[in-house]
Amino acid sequence: MGIFPKRTKEIMGLDIGSYSIKVICLTADSLINVGISEISSESLSGLSAEAKDNLVINTVKRIMLENRISAKNTISSVAGDGVIVRYITLPKMTEKELSATIKFEAEPHVSFDIDQVILDYQILGEKVEEELKKMDVILVAAKKDTINKHLSVLQAAGLNPLAIDVDAFALEGSYEFSHPEDKTGSVALVNIGATFTNVNILENGISRFTRDILIAGNNFTKVIQRDLRVDYKKAEALKREKGAVLVEEETSSVGGGSEDAEAMQVCEAIRGSINELLAELQRSFDYYQAQTHERSIMKVIISGGSAKLKNIDKFLSHELKIPVEVDNPFAKLQIDSQVYSPEYIKNIAPLFSVVVGLAVRKGK
Repeated sequence: MGIFPKRTKEIMGLDIGSYSIKVICLTADSLINVGISEISSESLSGLSAEAKDNLVINTVKRIMLENRISAKNTISSVAGDGVIVRYITLPKMTEKELSATIKFEAEPHVSFDIDQVILDYQILGEKVEEELKKMDVILVAAKKDTINKHLSVLQAAGLNPLAIDVDAFALEGSYEFSHPEDKTGSVALVNIGATFTNVNILENGISRFTRDILIAGNNFTKVIQRDLRVDYKKAEALKREKGAVLVEEETSSVGGGSEDAEAMQVCEAIRGSINELLAELQRSFDYYQAQTHERSIMKVIISGGSAKLKNIDKFLSHELKIPVEVDNPFAKLQIDSQVYSPEYIKNIAPLFSVVVGLAVRKGK
């Protein structure tokens, strides 16, 4: 979306989440720098927009300083209610014709004021319906206010923004990079972030369904905070240290001590939110299959902070009846083990799917 750059030597991928910020610098297939930092150890819900922006700007500057990152050319992404993605079918036309008429073609599909959005699109392919030549198109509309605010934050942090992508499409880029051989069948990419769970379903390597689900890591933290009567910081720590999704073989192994009792409380607290997320994923998959008449989804790749919850992959696989894997976007990268230990890389890997997709993004 926006500007599509040609690759330059040093481009930084930057993922500004609602809880943490991730950065990565790559050269070809080698990792140069990687950094991650919480925006704040406290909840940001009570802060003004200006205060949040200042925290983000200062966090970006700190990450770059601490990790000795000098790159300024940056590709970042947005998600949420300021962005709309639609899959539409149009009469076959040339790219030049579509470019000239995209505003008119987009208006029926965009709930925002069409004069207050930035539009982008990509032609997916052609087909024949009722003896007429047509084409499938991905349409992306982002509020100008959303993009301008994002750009102002990047520029205030001293960065040179080259492109702004959408989280779900960055996931796609990351998956293509780390799974170059996987081009057949349907694969669901599910990034469980702090505020949103991004879903992107690829069919034979092409995006056919995207959705942002409003159930994610913050929901888990809030129910722990409520049920265990602790503050936000403690609830977040408990989620990381003791959060798990109980499956049958695990239930009997929890218990027998005060620490185990607390772990069971955490597991019980998040159970309802996990089930809500499961229901939304199942609804998304059912809708995709009904619309496309495609065979069942072959596998699910999960990423994001909550992909690190113990057993979440086993639980989702059992309930969805689909193989589920935790993503490793670093799989195809050359990484100097003397700079970044294998244990560190394994620990942070699920958090970096979006930002790796940004860093390997190709121009068009």
